[in-house]
Amino acid sequence: GGKVVLMTPSPVRWTDTLRRLYGKSPYDVSKPRGFEQAGLLHFSTAVRKVAAETGVPLVDVFRLFEGQAKEDGGTVADFLVPTGISAVNDEGHALIAADLLPIIRRELGPK
Repeated sequence: GGKVVLMTPSPVRWTDTLRRLYGKSPYDVSKPRGFEQAGLLHFSTAVRKVAAETGVPLVDVFRLFEGQAKEDGGTVADFLVPTGISAVNDEGHALIAADLLPIIRRELGPK
């Protein structure tokens, strides 16, 4: 009786620590999304495709963060902890929750 909701991973942005630890191939520190290009972008595309093909609800965290950052005039990093890794801060969790809650209500609410 469980319900499935797919989510893309959150984006990653370069920080000094990430550059020091991972600043070499296959990653490209010259590009803001250079860490993601090694697989995260492909994975997000695959999750979107599976959701579309199966009709499973999707929370597209990747696009959610990018869209909100553009709307706010900020950056994706505004929704991540300072490490830059896919660890979401309180603001990011609030965005995800706002996108996820209507899906939960729709999927689990009265029929």
